[in-house]
Amino acid sequence: MLVGLFCLTLLAGCREADRATLDDVAEVRPFAGVELRVLIVDDADLAEAIRQSQGEWQARTDGGYLVTEATSAELLDRSALNADVVVYPDAMLPELVERGWLMPLDESVVVDPQVKWADVFEMLQLRETRWGPTTYAAPLGSPLLVCLYRRDLFEQAGRQPPSTWAEFDELSAYFADRKHWPESLRPDTAVGSLEPTADQWAGVTLLARAAGYAKHRDQYSTFFDIASGEPLIDTPPVVRALEELTTVARTRGSTAALTPPQAFAALFEGNVAMAITWPTSAEALRSVAAAAAHASAHDHSPDDDLPVDDSPVDDLKGNSGPLDLGVAPLPGSTVVYHHPSSAWQDRRDDEDTSVTVLGVSGRLVSIAGDTPHPAAAAQLVTTLCGPGQVTTLAITSPWCTLSRVSQTLEPEPWAGGPVAVELPADYGAHLEQRLTTSPFCFAVRLPQRREYLVALGSAVQMAIDGTQTPAEALSAAADAWRTIAEQHDGQSLEPLLRRNLGLGD
Repeated sequence: MLVGLFCLTLLAGCREADRATLDDVAEVRPFAGVELRVLIVDDADLAEAIRQSQGEWQARTDGGYLVTEATSAELLDRSALNADVVVYPDAMLPELVERGWLMPLDESVVVDPQVKWADVFEMLQLRETRWGPTTYAAPLGSPLLVCLYRRDLFEQAGRQPPSTWAEFDELSAYFADRKHWPESLRPDTAVGSLEPTADQWAGVTLLARAAGYAKHRDQYSTFFDIASGEPLIDTPPVVRALEELTTVARTRGSTAALTPPQAFAALFEGNVAMAITWPTSAEALRSVAAAAAHASAHDHSPDDDLPVDDSPVDDLKGNSGPLDLGVAPLPGSTVVYHHPSSAWQDRRDDEDTSVTVLGVSGRLVSIAGDTPHPAAAAQLVTTLCGPGQVTTLAITSPWCTLSRVSQTLEPEPWAGGPVAVELPADYGAHLEQRLTTSPFCFAVRLPQRREYLVALGSAVQMAIDGTQTPAEALSAAADAWRTIAEQHDGQSLEPLLRRNLGLGD
């Protein structure tokens, strides 16, 4: 399709000076000489991949772009984006929109054959890329937390993967005892399970555990009361989740505080039975393993932004060949808490026990609200996230994953070394199913998200350490959440909660 027609269908409110008629496009490339500024937030691997793809953009448009990087903290200290296109963590979308830093994408993008918007997983289209009813971004992939388990271990031990958190915790204690491992697989030290608890991930993990208890079919409210804005993290479903997390953390056989990509890499050490995480590509796994090795050797935190050494991904496990990992949905619950009646209720037989938790990770690409080149920026957004380039970029980042149905049919780019091709194929099928029909909630998708998660993560650590009971720790965290909510630039929380759900004010 001609370049100018593509841009006319994509961007709402483009300045007339940036529009090209079909006759113009037949004679010139409308973006020749345009140098865009592309800001990448919290993702050095992805930034390098986008730098390396610049030649293709230049060949197609006679334009160019300059990639710069910033941490999320650095970005939020700014008074403006100072960019034309921004690539950022999914959960930052509300903050950037509320600051007026992003330009909406036009709804006509869904009918453009080059964009193939219908190919994008449904909940990414309708939930993660939107704030209120408006679409602001295109996705590079948003991972979902799942239970990855050693299929060979479970089969030889005669066990099934867990469907509830009670089953997960029982299996964790069982496999933490190495005598329950078949002799052919038995490690020197066994780890029954891993869950991400590094930094703010402790709060995300708690919300993931609580989702099955808190997400009621008749309620919008999960972790906040949507009508009053009151935090619900000190109520029975979250208290129960923290009580269970505290118990399993003391018996799983490991006290390591890991991010999800680090938990995935740990599976390849051969002594971990299962983990709450997501599978990264082989290329991203290599980067995570190399950064962890570098951190260990140089006394850094394993999630510092460090140079990556050339480290063969096959060295991640002691035996040759891919690891046989199975994919199970995030564990859930057969009971759910009903706030209006202050009572626990059984889920119906036709209800899914697992609740999909959105906004956990991933990367979005948006047009800066004050760009002087909105049409060029719009085309770059959909070029980066379009079917021709999205896989090449997403496989470089441990924070991205498959975002399109068509990618599930070609899982090979995600595989290699110890990552068997069946793993991304199974995970892709899981994403397609869960991002279409499953019950869902968000893991705090609001401005100042990090502050909310840090407060909740502190409660998790105090409960695990025994400094406070789970109920006491969550009561303090709820007080912290109320204080954070008062800092939304004088704006009440209720409209933000409605926009989070895709509703109008």
